[in-house]
Amino acid sequence: MPAPPNLSATGATGKVESRSAGEPNPARDGASAQSPPCDFDRGPRRRVLPWAQLLLRVFFIDLLYASPILICLILLIGLSGYRIGRIEGWSVSDALYHAFINATTVGYGDFRPTRKRSKMIAIALAFVGLIFTGMVVAIALHAANYAYAQVYGTSGFRNR
Repeated sequence: MPAPPNLSATGATGKVESRSAGEPNPARDGASAQSPPCDFDRGPRRRVLPWAQLLLRVFFIDLLYASPILICLILLIGLSGYRIGRIEGWSVSDALYHAFINATTVGYGDFRPTRKRSKMIAIALAFVGLIFTGMVVAIALHAANYAYAQVYGTSGFRNR
């Protein structure tokens, strides 16, 4: 006498199929030839770099493209710091130290401009530092978005 049909399994069409107790059941026994592909099996197989390696590669390529602007900003920061140091009577190393601490908005307070002209240059220097930092952060976010899109096959963070 045949076993009663198993009515709990659904087929590829979504309708209930009847199976004998002895027949293989993909829903019960695991994957079969008609099981849907996993997320990572989409599209043709291609070699994808690891996420971190791809992120760093894109980050440094973007830095290379933005390097003329970034170099100009670094030179502007250095020259502004040198000018502040000359006005305040600091050594070159102290002036450059103050410039980069001010440009990164850390501001330890160990060197402070006291003259009006050097204070105005320091304010402009802080804005140049914000632009520099913003560009580096934007480049890092672009690299992360690109790497995420390549690894996960999406159009980036925005359209998840």
